[in-house]
Amino acid sequence: MQLTERAQSMSYTATARVWDATSTAASSQSTSTAAAVATSNASQATETQHAFNITSTADYAAVQAYATQQYAEAKQAELSVERLELTNKIRALVPWAMLITLFIAAIALGRNWSRFRVIHRDQYGDAPLLLNVVDSVAVDMDRNPSSTAGLQRQDLKQLPKFSSTTQEQVTARDQLLDMSSRSRSLTGDSAARKALARQITDSAFLSASINPELQVIDIQEARSLFMDVMPRIIEDAIEAEIIEEQEGDQL
Repeated sequence: MQLTERAQSMSYTATARVWDATSTAASSQSTSTAAAVATSNASQATETQHAFNITSTADYAAVQAYATQQYAEAKQAELSVERLELTNKIRALVPWAMLITLFIAAIALGRNWSRFRVIHRDQYGDAPLLLNVVDSVAVDMDRNPSSTAGLQRQDLKQLPKFSSTTQEQVTARDQLLDMSSRSRSLTGDSAARKALARQITDSAFLSASINPELQVIDIQEARSLFMDVMPRIIEDAIEAEIIEEQEGDQL
């Protein structure tokens, strides 16, 4: 009886130990499985978070690039609009500016052109009279003692005053030239030419009371008059040569 109880007790003990071993193994397996699952889940979560971070970074970079592109396109469009507006303004103003410039240039050219007039002489070299219908004044430039005359220019006002003797000399010379010019028209009338020659001989130009007067002026005052004197001297010389050639041909 005791042996039987002892055997049963040992059987129970062995069974309990087997059970404990089985439980321990199961627990260990469960723990290992749980740890493995947890590690796997944690690894997956880490990889998922890393992938999410990468995706978020890529999305942010794409958004930034898109925003930059949109800003560049908007800025380019704004500059194009401003350039178009400026071009339209220039196109609108250029015709008016050109018209105003041409108008001013025409006024300037017309003013310069109207300031000067050529005194055309007749076939005998006599200058026509200039009549001022406003002041009722007649001017004979051939009787002018100076090559230049005027009232407004200050340099002309500084010219020396002419005496009555000087004016008489100029008048006498002009009369002689007039008579000499008229004598050319009397080529076929010898009697008229002789009478005219006698008139020249008896003219006041040969009077002893007429003495030429000379006055020295500063070169700076005379410089502005050279441009007026030289063209007239050259023109007179050319006309004299032409007249001499015509007389030579007639003879």
